[in-house]
Amino acid sequence: MVESTAMIQTLQHLKQFLHNPDLNQSHLSVWLLVLLLFLILLIRKLHKERKFKPIHHYPYAAKNLLTNTEYAFFRKLRTVIPGSYMICPKVRLEDLCYVTDKQNYLRYRGYIRSRHVDFVICDFNCNVLLAIELDDASHEDRTARQIDDFKNKLFKKIGIPLYRVPVQENYQKDLDLIIEALEK
Repeated sequence: MVESTAMIQTLQHLKQFLHNPDLNQSHLSVWLLVLLLFLILLIRKLHKERKFKPIHHYPYAAKNLLTNTEYAFFRKLRTVIPGSYMICPKVRLEDLCYVTDKQNYLRYRGYIRSRHVDFVICDFNCNVLLAIELDDASHEDRTARQIDDFKNKLFKKIGIPLYRVPVQENYQKDLDLIIEALEK
């Protein structure tokens, strides 16, 4: 916060300085050099602050990995998936793909770093075979539909089949499609 206030003040001084009619080339060069050094120091300080800072207070509590609905589906999925496959719940998108646009890395990483897919089916060499998204009522609002659309396009782009399974009493039809895809 202090650095951003100092930066704003420096930029205000620079603006006033540049509008000074008595400005000569040597003064401008000195000011630009000072501004450049200030920016370098600010960037270095901000970069250092990104390091892990230990804490002494832990305001956390354990929770279940899966919601009740996800767990009910997981139990049914476990009964039909052959033992030669692994069911991995709650896999981050960033664990399934990476950003190829290095110039806009942070922008595109933001779309995948904190989002997940409900289940991933892998072989025992950890090769991802397909992903499953369990669609409950939370997928009905506008933002959720936009995220679902993003995931659909992402999985198509990275070549991993994504199966969308609506929450229901009987999953047999969807489970049959998933088993059929694994047997191909």
